[in-house]
Amino acid sequence: MDKMNKARIAVTLDHPFFGSLALRMGLVADPDCQTAYTNGIVIAYNPDFVNSLSTDQIKGLFAHEVMHVALAHHLRRGAREFGNWNAACDYAINDILKESGFVLPAGVLGGMGTDQSAEAIYKRLPEVKVKSNGPDEFGEVRDYPGKDGKKATPAEMAQALQEVKVMVAQAYTQAKAMGNMPGGLERLVQTITRPRVDWREVLRRFMQQVTSNDYSWTPPNRRYVHLGLYLPALASMAIGEGVIAVDTSGSIGDRQVAQFASEITAIVEAVETNVKVVYCDTRVKSVETFCRHDMPIKIHPIGGGGTNFRPPFEWVDEKGLRPAYLVYLTDLAGTRFPDDPGYPVLWAKLGMGGTTPPFGECLTVAEY
Repeated sequence: MDKMNKARIAVTLDHPFFGSLALRMGLVADPDCQTAYTNGIVIAYNPDFVNSLSTDQIKGLFAHEVMHVALAHHLRRGAREFGNWNAACDYAINDILKESGFVLPAGVLGGMGTDQSAEAIYKRLPEVKVKSNGPDEFGEVRDYPGKDGKKATPAEMAQALQEVKVMVAQAYTQAKAMGNMPGGLERLVQTITRPRVDWREVLRRFMQQVTSNDYSWTPPNRRYVHLGLYLPALASMAIGEGVIAVDTSGSIGDRQVAQFASEITAIVEAVETNVKVVYCDTRVKSVETFCRHDMPIKIHPIGGGGTNFRPPFEWVDEKGLRPAYLVYLTDLAGTRFPDDPGYPVLWAKLGMGGTTPPFGECLTVAEY
């Protein structure tokens, strides 16, 4: 254990991104495993195997297991064959680790580049010559465990995926602040944590559109004052406090909830004011308020019932709010809409299908 703890401290000092992630997982000595493994919760290792490695190789072992978790390999196997999935995951990360300066034992899987996913490599495995003795040679990735040793439920998997994104975002921020984030790894992390929508640009254009015909008499239009004419000028409206309504009905799956978390984080980053998040199926179940200081956002949705789009708008009225905008994250699998509330509404629809809202703008968001 001392050898592993010392190596983890060294990783934290030399490679803060990997160190931050490694510190979040427990260390378990497991003589029954051949080398080492992670399931997203712990890093387990065979003491005899670790004793056979140099300090630099143990640091590489930490990075290897941590990278599996950062890329959610413990959550993505599905029905794929365990051994081939491990091989594909190793191909996907080992070249990245070498580029980041880690020392890996000779003969580990690699040579596939740094820009392919484990899923893409898995499909190619029949044509790829495997040059190692198997995924256990340096450390494997096991499936995320459910409660009481049972297979994890979809809800548990979705929650775990959201937690991985938060963990990776925090590790990235820490490493970036220390000026120690390899360029290739930085690009990869950004693909993990980035949302599907550039909300800064979307909200800017949306607010320009909905306010382009708003006129204000204070101050008057200066172009006509010299003629003695006092005419209204176009109002320039900054993005004020907004509301995000989140569809938590039964038609919204766990992967969609995880994507909602990414989109909400991006919206909060795009504006300088507080954002109220309203969770609703047939009624408002809970409300949270976020700002930039809460980054990265971790949402707590409640729901699972039918679909009714009216309650969030009714909640806004009951609270006497006049939001600068309301973004509704949904699959639009429902027909119970309110009347036009009179403020800007943007329906952010996941995927294809769904009904057409009777008011507001509609934006289709590609699903993960």
